[in-house]
Amino acid sequence: MTVSSPVSSDEVVLGQVPSRTPPLSPEQATRVRSPQPPARILSVRNDTAGNESARHARSSRPLGPVIALSDDPSKRRAEGTAVMQGIQDLLKPRVSELIADTVLTVDVFLDPESKFEMIVETTVESMNVTSAVANAFLLEMINQPTKKRVRGSVAPRAVRACAPLGMVFSHTMSAIKAVVVAGWFAGVNSTAATMLVGTAQEWKIKRKYGQSEGGRVGVIAASKRMFKHLGARYRVKEPTTEGDVVVVHETPGHYALVCTMVAEALDTIITGSSSGGPDGDRFKRYVDEAVSLDLYLPKHNRAQNGLAIVDGADPNRAVFPDEYMPAPVDDEGIGAAPPPVAEV
Repeated sequence: MTVSSPVSSDEVVLGQVPSRTPPLSPEQATRVRSPQPPARILSVRNDTAGNESARHARSSRPLGPVIALSDDPSKRRAEGTAVMQGIQDLLKPRVSELIADTVLTVDVFLDPESKFEMIVETTVESMNVTSAVANAFLLEMINQPTKKRVRGSVAPRAVRACAPLGMVFSHTMSAIKAVVVAGWFAGVNSTAATMLVGTAQEWKIKRKYGQSEGGRVGVIAASKRMFKHLGARYRVKEPTTEGDVVVVHETPGHYALVCTMVAEALDTIITGSSSGGPDGDRFKRYVDEAVSLDLYLPKHNRAQNGLAIVDGADPNRAVFPDEYMPAPVDDEGIGAAPPPVAEV
């Protein structure tokens, strides 16, 4: 992933957050991310019954100089599962640490393509192979990991190796959502179990759950819990002077992620059914939140009523892949958010 637009001299520079360091400061150096070549998972559209012989030949040859799987299909799937779990063990903490430590909105919630890139890069490192070999392994059929014991002669379900690795992102977000939703409701002196439908509907009007004084308090409370959950307490700066408030250092992406999850929880109260859906759908809703928040959150990184937007001056903080961007607001600003609260 790359950042295409440079940061001008009069903009607040962004620093890469060292793991578990004190909160960010304006003096931190600009974070530069080296361009990475695309590492896409290869298409499997031609893997049909008509290509049976080619598929058999491909599945029986070794993957590379380091990983060579058995020619026996059942053993090959079991061996592939073991290899996948090694990759999974490396990927899980990386996903959490990326969310916890990033100072750029673009890295908070990865788009589907970037998730695949991260999976491939982690596979390359875990297996010590080239990206081509990594791609080939990710298309291998393996036994789906399960905590349940397989009884009798029932064969375990076969899935491509990329499937459980993709679920790492979903599971990470599910765990974050549980913490975030509880934090937001506590911040607005309520609970998801007791809030009335009418109250939830009120919060949804003009995105009050994140773009009002009360909603902002809830988002900050949720953000504190999120960073504690992710092991990034350093992003929550405790006051050192009497009368000061706790300040959370986060990106608009973190703020938008909280808003997305809270909106889902409110929708569940309103409709009576679970709200969330596939990751792609959530990412689109997340982008919609982030773009809307670009008009609400300050474009600087100074502390403001308990919140410091670390990439406030980043011109790309609300730029996402075109296919996920919402339709622009009209000339009268319909859908635009209210201005941010006054600085203190």
